This record gives sequence, structure tokens and C-alpha cells, in this order.
Amino acid sequence: MLIAIVAEDDAHTRVARRLTDRRLCERVTWLADHDDLAPFRQWLPADRWFTRSQLAGGATPRHLHGAFPGDPAALFAAKVFFGLEGLPQKPAAVIFCHDGDRAAREDGYRSARQGIPGKRGVRAWSFRIVLMVPNPEVEAWFIVLAGAAGAVPQAWRDDMRATLGFDPCREPTRMTSTSGDRNRDVKVIWSALERSVPNAEQIALEAPWAAVDAVPDECGLRAFIADVDGELVPLAGGPPG
Repeated sequence: MLIAIVAEDDAHTRVARRLTDRRLCERVTWLADHDDLAPFRQWLPADRWFTRSQLAGGATPRHLHGAFPGDPAALFAAKVFFGLEGLPQKPAAVIFCHDGDRAAREDGYRSARQGIPGKRGVRAWSFRIVLMVPNPEVEAWFIVLAGAAGAVPQAWRDDMRATLGFDPCREPTRMTSTSGDRNRDVKVIWSALERSVPNAEQIALEAPWAAVDAVPDECGLRAFIADVDGELVPLAGGPPG
């Protein structure tokens, strides 16, 4: 099973790969005893990720531009998917990663995922699409997962609550990447947590599924896991999500 990764950076790619592999092993019986999924699941590209502009920058069919009037996010995502259709090695599935700092973007991505609307109906893509849309940014997932796994010291949480007026482990969407308020900047908060908790990212990515279930819906993590269950698990021979 060849899975393409379209991402902003290495952090998104690490999250997508690790949580996907864990979920496949959890949900697909015949994979459960395999520590190395490489013989059964390959990433495209093997050692990096596709950028959105890299895929969307090529020639696209004229009718694509009229398919999503007034929805630039949907058009851009459709261009990315069209670029993937033209790869010499076509994936069975795609994980499309983009921070969800604007709700309209996610709506556009979901619209484009359905296919290209036209006079003869919707032309579906040849691969399955998983959306990974962290809100406000992927670092918020690290923070809430580390907190849900019990790895964040209470003193750190108390300090954050005193500074911010909320606990970022419980209310991740109150952090921001756009307001200019450095105290609430999700990357700044994540850096502070990394200094306080050794191996914080690894702890977050290995958090038990019960911890994932406790994460607030608004940050997008549970929607991503549901997409993996619904799109990738059946491809690998597991039960539909």
C-alpha cells in the first residue's frame, strides 16, 4: 500500500506517519504482530514529503478552475490532488496535511476531496484521501497528547493557566498562530513544554488511544484518526471505521 504525504514540514510528516502506523497495527489484525510495516506500507516520497506548491504548480485542466467558484482552498487542494494523479508512481492513498488556522480552509479541503464537479457529475480521485488538519497548528496536538498521557507536570500547567488564563492541554484552540500574542503562540508554548518534559514529542506520539479519545474535538486530532480508520484501515484489510 503506497501512501503519499503532502505536508507543510517534517513535524506534520512525523505525526502523520507515526499515528497512521500505530492505527493500522491497532485495527488490522494481520499487521498486529509486525514491528516493521515497510513490507506492507510504503511512503511516497520515501524519505521526505510533497509540498502543496510542488504538486499544485504544474499545468491543470481548464475546467478545474471553474469547479470551485469562490472557494480558493478547494481549488488549491484540487490542484494538489490533480498533481498526485499525474505522478509516475500513483499512490493508493494520500494524507493531506495543513494547519487549520482558518475554518474555511478545512471546508474547502473537504469539498475538493469529493472530486471534481462537472456536467456529468463528480469525477472522483483515483486514491483515497485522509485530511490531517491540526487546529491551530500541529504543535497543539503534541501538547494535548502529552497532557492526556499524564506527562505534563501539574506545576507547568498551573504556570500556563496563570499566564494565559487557560490550560493549553485542555483548551488547545485558545492557543494561536496569528494573533501576535507571543504568550499564546502555540509554537512558543510547545517549546516551553519540550524544555520541561524530556522526549515530549515521543511521549505524545505514543500516547494510548484512550488519551486520544480524551482530546477535544476542536483541535482536529480525532477527525484525523477517524479518517485513517475510514480510508486507510479498509485498504489494509481491516474493518471500516
